[in-house]
Amino acid sequence: GCAVGADSTDSTDSATAPSNDGGTTGHCTAGQDGCVFRGRTPRAGAPQTTPAPDAIASDFSDGPAVTIDAGSGPTDTKPAAPVAASTCPTAGFPGVNWPVSTPAAHGFDASKLQAAANYAGSQNSRCMVVIRNGAIIGEWYWGGTTADTFVKSWSIGKSYASTLVGVALRRGDLGTVNEAVADHVGAWKTGPRAAIKLHHLMSMTSGLAFDLVDDNLGMVLAKDMTKKALANPSDAAAGSVWRYSNHTVQVIEAVLRNATGMAPDAYAEQHLWAPMGIKATWARDKTGHPAMYMNVKASCRDHARLGYLYLRDGCWKGKRLLPDGWVTKATS
Repeated sequence: GCAVGADSTDSTDSATAPSNDGGTTGHCTAGQDGCVFRGRTPRAGAPQTTPAPDAIASDFSDGPAVTIDAGSGPTDTKPAAPVAASTCPTAGFPGVNWPVSTPAAHGFDASKLQAAANYAGSQNSRCMVVIRNGAIIGEWYWGGTTADTFVKSWSIGKSYASTLVGVALRRGDLGTVNEAVADHVGAWKTGPRAAIKLHHLMSMTSGLAFDLVDDNLGMVLAKDMTKKALANPSDAAAGSVWRYSNHTVQVIEAVLRNATGMAPDAYAEQHLWAPMGIKATWARDKTGHPAMYMNVKASCRDHARLGYLYLRDGCWKGKRLLPDGWVTKATS
């Protein structure tokens, strides 16, 4: 099952990143019964809680809380070998629309789902969609949002970014998560940043300098987010410290653009969203670079497809989109 939600008001992006810290990623594994995405309006001092092992809660207040994501990723030194289509299931995926069923038909208590929805609504959520066994068994909308409304994903954008790295690995556009970022960013070939690997970006262990105000407000207001991220100095050894950092994730924009020859959102459209039937846009800065750390905009129903991709071990309708073993590494 998978539930997806979004918040109702704009604010500075501040959830966690592709990392396996408590209460964020790593609680939804391949074949597992449930995963939950729900966003709410940031609240100062909101408590951070670790979800039960069968759920992932995306809380958009400060501190740890994101979605399924690609931790340090697979450690293969070569691109994943092609996997026969027969190894990926072909049935149980949505078409243009999700099938619709009832909670009772899938062993859910409708009153408890309604209670969860009531709570989501009280927290200024804009939508909540619950998927079970490939079918919608409940959906709710608030504040004028409909099933067709594009809603901001906030820091689930980081999950899209790391997933896109997985897609690039699967396609052979990237070789390994252990390759140096400097292979794609020439200015980093000397100095401490030369030691930063791709997996350090996804696991928030790059060692890049961090300032809370600059990372949130400064990055959001930057005319060129990628340029700002690439100019960020290192003040710790790569892999030595975990820091939630929008700057760190934004560096992935330069890596993907160099490796694929495409803007990351255009690459996502061609190789991730279109194959999955997702209609989406990615927020861009004034220079035209997608903000890798936030705000893929899609309907709640389409955001649910990202979670479903992970529940199906990176497969979609018989085709493997993510490397074999990626989901296990990303969620453990």
